[in-house]
Amino acid sequence: MNDITDFNDLYHRTASASARFQKGLYHLFMLSQKSTEDTYGKIIRTYQCLFELSATELLLDKDFSLSQKNILPRLKKKCKNPDCPTRKELDPASLITHTMLERQWSGFSKNHLLYDSSQDTLKLYRAVVEARHNLLYRPFMLDDLYWEDCTLIDLIGRTPESNDIKKAYQSFFETSLQWHKQERNSIAMRFIRLLFMPYEDQRDDRPTETLLISYARMLSPKDESLLNNIREYRNTLLNVPNLLKLSNIGILQEWKCGEL
Repeated sequence: MNDITDFNDLYHRTASASARFQKGLYHLFMLSQKSTEDTYGKIIRTYQCLFELSATELLLDKDFSLSQKNILPRLKKKCKNPDCPTRKELDPASLITHTMLERQWSGFSKNHLLYDSSQDTLKLYRAVVEARHNLLYRPFMLDDLYWEDCTLIDLIGRTPESNDIKKAYQSFFETSLQWHKQERNSIAMRFIRLLFMPYEDQRDDRPTETLLISYARMLSPKDESLLNNIREYRNTLLNVPNLLKLSNIGILQEWKCGEL
């Protein structure tokens, strides 16, 4: 690893990208269920799916630098030395802000395989981000008891559907495989491997499993049926049977790929 104060360390950024992608998969699965959520819940979940995918791609883009000046003051306070935060205390993903995705990062460079995927992701993200901000921060009625100035009504109609987001996730993953195959890229290979690497819990007595299932278990601790459905959803979305046929990814047999 590079200097522990360098938040652009690719090894750490790639691990962080894997975690963000798996969190996004969970929210995408929940969004696809369409069971209990009203429009409020749908917009928040839609936003979360696209924020996670955008953050994933940004973290994998080595041409975009993360700067310590992007660290929020409230996060610096959690560090032993607030004037010199380290990657032992803060994850590189914690530096990603709305402003980065809305105005600073414009996606991968045009000569990169992930350029089209990143453009599609950002387009979807920007189609929901204003609705999310409006929903959380702007009063429902502004000046009087009228609806004419309620911009949320229009913004709701522009938010992406879950199928569009699913296609974006699939396209990104399939292109990541092409990236690895074409360039034998260590970034892409590490990212893909980490999606299926089980983690042994060092804090409690939680099962050894992938971050996706561990995250889902934290949010739905007593729903084993849900966890099984999420595994199946991931395996189908990422075409795990095909992935297991590839010998150059480095997924170990003891990881029980697709089962954990």
